[in-house]
Parts: sequence; structure tokens; C-alpha cells
Amino acid sequence: MLYESQVSSAIVKFLKTEGYQIIQQLKSTQQGIDIIADNGDERLCIEVKGETSELKTSERYGKPFDANQVVSHVSRAIYASLKDNDRQLYGSKTKVAMAFPDTDEFLKRVRAVSGSLRKLDIKVFIVSADLSVSIL
Repeated sequence: MLYESQVSSAIVKFLKTEGYQIIQQLKSTQQGIDIIADNGDERLCIEVKGETSELKTSERYGKPFDANQVVSHVSRAIYASLKDNDRQLYGSKTKVAMAFPDTDEFLKRVRAVSGSLRKLDIKVFIVSADLSVSIL
């Protein structure tokens, strides 16, 4: 199971190979935009979610999030992305994105709103267990 920090690291590695400079990468315990990356043409603000809790004191530690928790995580990621998009922190070159682990539960929830996400120009990165990254 992928922790948020593993999803984040995989995205950062992927973005670097795509020519992005990483401006910010927050730890899973920090508040704010998880990853900010810039390639000169666009600045990506990315909200990242993991497959399980990283906190050893959490009841969910080492257990996959259940369906309701996945809905909550996807919903919060969409809200954060829309909020960042509205704020246009870096002007018109700001784009927003989300990153999720490649699980049936996350894919089911994201695919259910994928048409709207495309219309809103919100990219969705999917990170597989082998830490490879694809764009949904």
C-alpha cells in the first residue's frame, strides 16, 4: 500500500523527467498545496492522496482506506484543486492536478467525475504500486 509520501515522491520524480522544477513538496503532515512544480509554461499545484494512513498511531495505519474514506479523500482533493484554481496563485499559468494511488476504489471514484475534471482542466496522476506514474 502506498503512503501519501510515496505517491508524492513518485510524482516529483515523474515531473522532473518531464522538465519541471519542484518549487514545493510538503510532508503528509503539513497543510497546503502538496506539490508545486513549474516548467516555465505552467505551474502545477497538485493535491496528493495516499492509500493508507502514514501515522503509526492511526487506526487506519497499514489498512487500506475503505470506500467511504476514498470518497472523502477524492472529494477533498477536488475541493482543494478547485480552491487553488480559483485563487490563481501564480496567474494564468497556474494549473491544478491531483494524484492518487492506483487502486480500484480510487479509480472508480475518479472515473465517475472524469468528464467534469477534463472540462475543468484538472489533471489526474495515478501512481501504481511500482511507483510508475500515468495520467488519467
